[in-house]
Amino acid sequence: MVTVAYQLPAPKNLIKDGGFETPVASSDVQAFFGGTIGPWSVSGSVELVTSGYWQPAEGAQSVDLAGTAPGGVTYTFTAPYADSYKVTFKLAGNPDCAPVKKQVGVYWNGALVSSPTFSTTGHTRASMGWKAKSVTVAGLPGSVSLAFVAISTGPCGPVIDKVAVKYL
Repeated sequence: MVTVAYQLPAPKNLIKDGGFETPVASSDVQAFFGGTIGPWSVSGSVELVTSGYWQPAEGAQSVDLAGTAPGGVTYTFTAPYADSYKVTFKLAGNPDCAPVKKQVGVYWNGALVSSPTFSTTGHTRASMGWKAKSVTVAGLPGSVSLAFVAISTGPCGPVIDKVAVKYL
């Protein structure tokens, strides 16, 4: 009897620039009202924030999902398999103003799949208190959109960084 072992390739991150490193912000806090941040489409008002202003989860930049008002970012990519996918990201909140509880909506192909909150109580720009978050979603091969949208009201929203999507 011959046994053949197959090893699937290690899952790779399907998100390019999940750390929001491109483009390099033109100042410590760069506002976007639509347009793009690298491969991410912007809706509403968001801010690309550098490590000169606050502590990112990784690299040198992160995104506040509420600039002058709540906004969001969307990434569109091709899912290679009909499989489950794990979306992971780091979540914090802009500690500069209210509300203390920041909430983000995570959307997979337009459907809300998670809505975690983050409290800025006890956190500062130098110590953002990043929390790892994840959600498992079902996917079919083809075009997929992943969006992060501020559910909190007003400026000073939820902050995201280190976004990844891997098949399970």
